[in-house]
Amino acid sequence: MEIAALVSGGVDSSVVVHQLKEMGYDPTIFYIKIGMEDKDGYIDCPSEEDIEIVSYIARKYGCRFE
Repeated sequence: MEIAALVSGGVDSSVVVHQLKEMGYDPTIFYIKIGMEDKDGYIDCPSEEDIEIVSYIARKYGCRFE
């Protein structure tokens, strides 16, 4: 069975990848942008940092990253 994980780079979605691997799945990871970095006065992690985190998670768990 193929399975996908939408990962934002945050803790919750990153833990999901870990749990899926522990259950024996090999998820394909898709980056999902969640944030309002383009809103005035909103300070958050820029999407470039999030993508780096998601790339790291994919490498760490040997998952395909799309």
